[in-house]
Amino acid sequence: WSRRRAAEALAREGTPEAALALARAVAAGDAEARALAAGALRRIQVPAAIDRVCQFWADSRSPEVAAVIRDLAWVAAGPPRVRVLSALAAGRPDLLAAGPDDVERLLEACGDRDPAVAAGALVVLRSLGPGEARDRLCDLAIGGSHPLALEIALDGGHEPRDPVRRALFYFLTEQWDRYEALDLDRAFLRGAYLAGDERLRARIGAAARRAGRGEWIEVVSGGRRGLRLGEMTDA
Repeated sequence: WSRRRAAEALAREGTPEAALALARAVAAGDAEARALAAGALRRIQVPAAIDRVCQFWADSRSPEVAAVIRDLAWVAAGPPRVRVLSALAAGRPDLLAAGPDDVERLLEACGDRDPAVAAGALVVLRSLGPGEARDRLCDLAIGGSHPLALEIALDGGHEPRDPVRRALFYFLTEQWDRYEALDLDRAFLRGAYLAGDERLRARIGAAARRAGRGEWIEVVSGGRRGLRLGEMTDA
């Protein structure tokens, strides 16, 4: 009777602190406490309290709390990591990848310890439509710091909307027919090379050497007139 009264009082209070107390009981109480706390937790409706429960689950990974999140389709408003994880746990991938900010969080979630979360993140990234999120994934693939981004971009048939970035993407992924059809005079590749940092330039050079692409020499040297020869180092 006392436990039931306590659970009901916490549900009526509905604050983030009350919701956290209920979530802890759901995760770590005995069978009776879990049942009472879960029933009370399901009556929580305050957005800030829902955010606190989702944060607790993201840190603890309690399967009992996950069941509440999944059944009620709770998705945290923030922070970004918790929002992405809770949306995947709640079966609401439609709320993700509307913009570029979700992409890196989704890439992290692809390695999540929860197989359902990891699989959901992969599905979202593979099904990205044209827009800023897809461009961001392709930029990460071009940058070389996210091997998984490159794998997903290729598997999903993704490519950047900007023609310069698209030509660079084709070049680095050795899609030569597409590259040659897009960048007939090498202007796009030249622009990307000149605007890139040393790491990107090295990746362009490595791709050219692997494939024996002689046009890279013209790009590096500044066109047929060799406009950049004076700036080139021995390397």
